[in-house]
Amino acid sequence: MTPTDKTVRTGTDLRKMVALMASDEILSLDIQDALESVGMGTILGHNYEADGVPTHASAVIIDLKMTDLRSHMAVADLMARNVPVITISTDERTTSTFRNMPKVVASFSKPLCVDTLLPCVIAASKQERHA
Repeated sequence: MTPTDKTVRTGTDLRKMVALMASDEILSLDIQDALESVGMGTILGHNYEADGVPTHASAVIIDLKMTDLRSHMAVADLMARNVPVITISTDERTTSTFRNMPKVVASFSKPLCVDTLLPCVIAASKQERHA
């Protein structure tokens, strides 16, 4: 994520920092507000650069696009870094492809209610990460 591509808003506990990679800005803001309502800090990016995710991020929510391989590559990069990943997609084939991958802790199909994400994100942020 480049400085012009990310928005950082911190919650009350920096140990619970969640990165959000999505091209849908309205959905991104909805998720960001929901996370911050439970005290989680957020980093918002739209360009799917996994190397821009801070090492202290406790989880990443990524909006997968069937035709955008950058989002798929980002998942692979994040899994290699042992970061818990939560996927969202409008395409059920994409969702099912990633659902059983290691470190993908949950997969959701759109449309979705952002409140359904919160328990998964909270659980992912509590997972121990081992290199």
